[in-house]
Amino acid sequence: MYPEMISDRPTKPFFMTDGPHHHLVQFYDGDERSLMENVAQFLAEGVQRGEGLLVFATPSHSDGFRRQLRLIGVDPDGAEFERRLLVLDAERTLADFLVGEIPEQELFESTIRVAKSGLRPSRGLRAYGEMVGILWKDGHHDAAIQLEALWNNFLQATGCKLFCAYPIDVFGPEFNAPATDSILRSHTQLVSAGPKEDLAAVLDLSMKEVLGPTTQQVKASMLAGNGSSIADMPEAERAIRWLHTHLPNQAEEIVARAHHHYSIGRRFRALVENSSDAISLLGADGVPIYASPAASRVLGYSPKELVGTDFFALIHADDREEYRRVFEAAVAKPSWPIQVEVRLGQKDGRWRWIESTHTNLLNDPDLHAIVVNSRDVSDRKAAEQRSQRDAEELRRAYRDLQDFAYAATHDLRDPLRSVCAFTELLTENAHLEPETRQYADFIVDGVKRMSALLDALLSWDRIKAPEPRQPIDLGEAVRQAVLNLSQAISESSAVVHIARMPIVEASEVHMVQLFQNLIGNAIKYRSASPPDIQICTRQYGTLYEVKVRDNGIGVAPEYRKHIFGLFKRLHGDQMPGTGIGLALCKRIVEGMGGEIWVDSAPEGGSAFCFTLPVKEKGSMI
Repeated sequence: MYPEMISDRPTKPFFMTDGPHHHLVQFYDGDERSLMENVAQFLAEGVQRGEGLLVFATPSHSDGFRRQLRLIGVDPDGAEFERRLLVLDAERTLADFLVGEIPEQELFESTIRVAKSGLRPSRGLRAYGEMVGILWKDGHHDAAIQLEALWNNFLQATGCKLFCAYPIDVFGPEFNAPATDSILRSHTQLVSAGPKEDLAAVLDLSMKEVLGPTTQQVKASMLAGNGSSIADMPEAERAIRWLHTHLPNQAEEIVARAHHHYSIGRRFRALVENSSDAISLLGADGVPIYASPAASRVLGYSPKELVGTDFFALIHADDREEYRRVFEAAVAKPSWPIQVEVRLGQKDGRWRWIESTHTNLLNDPDLHAIVVNSRDVSDRKAAEQRSQRDAEELRRAYRDLQDFAYAATHDLRDPLRSVCAFTELLTENAHLEPETRQYADFIVDGVKRMSALLDALLSWDRIKAPEPRQPIDLGEAVRQAVLNLSQAISESSAVVHIARMPIVEASEVHMVQLFQNLIGNAIKYRSASPPDIQICTRQYGTLYEVKVRDNGIGVAPEYRKHIFGLFKRLHGDQMPGTGIGLALCKRIVEGMGGEIWVDSAPEGGSAFCFTLPVKEKGSMI
């Protein structure tokens, strides 16, 4: 029911009858794509035989024929350049030999003779024409049959082979009308309106749906009464006409159902044959019954090579059991898509990673198969593996750097302690000159700053290490930070107001450190008034905005971004510190996917703000 593209089909002659001439016709209203494929094959056969080709078609059909010829390996532009192919507008050509609405013999012969002269001499001639179809579509049925008679005279005289086309639907009532008999009697062969296997399959399915157990008996009668004086006709088209003649009461429903099934199949075929993914249909046993053209590119095998094969044998031995498990799960769960990634061996010996999605449509009356969408993800898998290797190397380098930083700071502490201790011993000497004592104080102060800087660097390094996240009460984190700063708060007479705070997914250690730095800064950079620090939170969609507001000396607008840099100190040595606290805050907040900034408070001072993601189903405490 789902044939491969014409490029995968064996080339076979269109002409199945013997006679003095060949005059083909196709009714294409039910499947215009099939007309493109059949005419292209008809013309390609002529190219192979060295025949001249005349095409009388509408511009849209002419373009379609050219596209299809290219798909099957024929260069229409080259054939036209070499005068082996001449494409003419059907409507304009028809107007050249019509008198009123009737084709005139001498004008017709003259028109065709002139067209033929445009071709270089060849071994024979074949033509495609849809002038009769144009007349038929306009309601000039008698004129169309008269034109067929003129063509038949031309064919008898020249041995030309002709392919005609009519906008008639074989599933519609017009196909069984008496006027259509005249068309059929004018031709030697009716070309199937679509892939023969598809038409036969949908008709067989529809007969079973309508006729039930009597289907085989009806089919036997159909075969017994198959003789006809009308053109050689494909099985499905002949069966449709037989049903209308012998089973008029059931024929309409059977044909309507067949039309429905065929339309679904045609849409499916158009979808899969233009998809970049390889689409396969597997039976319940896992054996492919159809493969789309993209299988050649994605899976490394042509559709013909895949159909009927043991697909499991193509899968890498290490992945086969996993694929079998997924396939069995797909069989057990109708309409439930299941995805798997496996390595598949291609004809050239390479293993490629294939991502496949399996959907069980075995119960679908139009498919009866498991639909498999496959795509080559080898490049993505290779990139993932490279990324994993790079990440592991980065983690290893980071661990080495952590070890080095810890060892370096640890090893520096002992010499610093010694320098500090011995310098302080020197200052205890009562006879030390004032200038020397001042130098000694400078040394002790520098050592203490160096020790503080080493502690800050260790804190900075620890922030890069991932901390487990869990639901925490931000209010508790603030209270812990306040407790840690109790001495500074007491000495500065600071007051800290804590509003209602939410629960967030975070590292408690990092949150305490964040608030401790921000509250500590508010105390450190206070004005003449005792520090008044307010901490509050508001929710904006999926984010919480936390604000730490103070009444201190504030931050000038030009320095508001500058202060979050590493070792950035606005007041130099006038204020104690390492210049790393706000950089730590920035790293903590951005590590959680938030932002941090500083604004001026309306009543003076600063307002440090940062955002944190809202915990799913979060709550306020």
